[in-house]
Amino acid sequence: MTDVISSSVESSPLQNKKSHKKEIILLLATLILVFVFGEVFFRFYYWSSGKIIAADDTELCFKEMKNPKSYSSVSPNVVFRNEFDEHPLIGIVPRKNSTTHFGKILQFSRTDPEGKLGPSLVYTPDYHNSQGLTNIENFSLQKPSNISKRIALFGDSFTCGAEQPLRFNMNYILKELVHDIEVLNFCVIGYGIDTMYARYVVESKPYNSDIVIFNVLVDDLRRAYGCPLFRPNLTISNGHLVIGPRKWDSLKDFYFNYSSPKYESYFIKHLLWTFNQHKIIQKDSDKGFKLFKVMVDELKIQTSEHNATLVIIPLLQENPSELETEIYGKIIELLKEKNVIFMDSLMYLASQKRTYNNQSLYYTRAKDKFSHFSQIGNAVFAQGLKKTLEDANLLQKTPNYFFANFQDFAFLYFIPEDLEMQIRGQIRILPAFITKNGSHSNSFNLSTKN
Repeated sequence: MTDVISSSVESSPLQNKKSHKKEIILLLATLILVFVFGEVFFRFYYWSSGKIIAADDTELCFKEMKNPKSYSSVSPNVVFRNEFDEHPLIGIVPRKNSTTHFGKILQFSRTDPEGKLGPSLVYTPDYHNSQGLTNIENFSLQKPSNISKRIALFGDSFTCGAEQPLRFNMNYILKELVHDIEVLNFCVIGYGIDTMYARYVVESKPYNSDIVIFNVLVDDLRRAYGCPLFRPNLTISNGHLVIGPRKWDSLKDFYFNYSSPKYESYFIKHLLWTFNQHKIIQKDSDKGFKLFKVMVDELKIQTSEHNATLVIIPLLQENPSELETEIYGKIIELLKEKNVIFMDSLMYLASQKRTYNNQSLYYTRAKDKFSHFSQIGNAVFAQGLKKTLEDANLLQKTPNYFFANFQDFAFLYFIPEDLEMQIRGQIRILPAFITKNGSHSNSFNLSTKN
C-alpha cells in the first residue's frame, strides 16, 4: 500500500508538467484562432465599409492623402483643395485670390425702392484677397493716415465666419462699429494655434499692426498635433518656440515618396487605433496647453518689439465637453497670470444670451458639434471685442448696439442700445452684399432726423 502511494506522489510533477504544456498549447492555439478570426473580420469590415485601417491619426492622414476615394486626398498632380496653397514654413495657407465651388462669389440682383442698388455680390468666408487674407479688400504695408488703429486677427473657422456671408464676419462687423480702423484677417479654417503663430511670425509682421488678436478655440490647442503634412514644424527649445523645416518639403515630396506598409495586421492596428483614440484627446490637449503657455510668452515679447498690443480671446463651442471646459478655465488663469488683455467669452456670451431672451448665438443647423456663430452671435462677439479694446484704452468708445437678422444673404440690423438714439431712428444696416460698383462699406443709416 505504501508503494502505491509513493508511486502516485512521484508521478505527480510529470503529470503537472504535461498538464501545463497542454494548457500553453491550448492558449497559443486559442490566441492564433482569435488573431486569425479578428484579422479576417476586420479586413472584411474595413473593406465593406470603405474605411482606411490605421494605427493612429497620422497614419490615417498619410493613407487618406493617397487614397483617390478620400475627400482629403491629393491627386497625382498634387493639388490639395482649391482654397489652399503650401508655404515651406507654415504648411497650408489660404490661396491668394481664390474661392472654392462651395463659396463662389454669388451674383444676383437686388434693388431698393428707387432701384439704385442693382446687381450685387455676396462673398463667402473662404474668399481670400491677393494677400491670402480673409478680406475682400487689400492692404498696404504702411497704415493709411486716415486709419487710427490697424488690427491683425488670428483664429480658425470662428474667426473666418464660417457658414455666413463674409461681410457678416466679425472683422467687418468690428469695422462697422469702429469706422476708422483696419482689420486684417489671418484666419485659417480648421487649423490650430501652431498655424496662427506661424502666420503671425512669418506673414503678419510687415503690416506693423497696432493690435494683435488671437481668438483661441480650446480645440485649437490639440489641433497643433494633427497631421504634420499641413502644419508648421513648431517645437519648444530652451523655453522658446522654433519654426523648423517640415518633415516633408511639400505635398509633392510626400506623394511621390511615401508608401503605405506592404504588410500590416488589421486586427492589431484596429486595437492600436481604439487605444489611441481613447487617449488622444487628453494627450494632445495637454501637449497643446504646454505649447500655448510658451506661445503666450513669445507673443508678448514679439508684439512688444513691434509696438503692438497683444489680446487673446479664449473660446468654447456651444456644448463643450468637461475636459474642454476645464482647459478653458486653465487658459483664463494663465492669461491673468501673464497679464495679457483678454475677454472671458464664456461669461460674456452667457450674459448676452440672456439679453437676447436665451436665443442661441450659434447655428443649430450645423451637423457636427462645432456649430459656428450665427450672424447675431458673430455680431455680439465682435461687439465684445470692441468693448474689450475700449476698456483697455486701445480704442475710442463708440455706441453699442443690439443686432437683428432675418435672412442669410440680406441685412444685419444695428439697433442702438441708447434709447435717445433709438427715438431718433438711428438704426443702421449692414448688407451681406456689396454693389457691383465695388463699394466695400455700403451700410445704410435709417435715421429719421427732422
